[in-house]
Amino acid sequence: YHASCTTMIGKEADRGVVSNDLRVHGVRGLRVCDAGVMPRIISGHTCAPVIAMAERFSDVLKAEYAAKARA
Repeated sequence: YHASCTTMIGKEADRGVVSNDLRVHGVRGLRVCDAGVMPRIISGHTCAPVIAMAERFSDVLKAEYAAKARA
């Protein structure tokens, strides 16, 4: 059993727990990047998809921090 699909992505708080950039609605500075944001339960182990998601999310974070450093 692998818990997933528990923190739905949605543009507004009434549509989901986190935004498209994985920010938790209503909680400043908190993001979620785990199997909870997957839209559907997968048939296999969740490890590889979560690693891929984390790799992509790390690129997003690096770009955000680089943009802030340039500003």
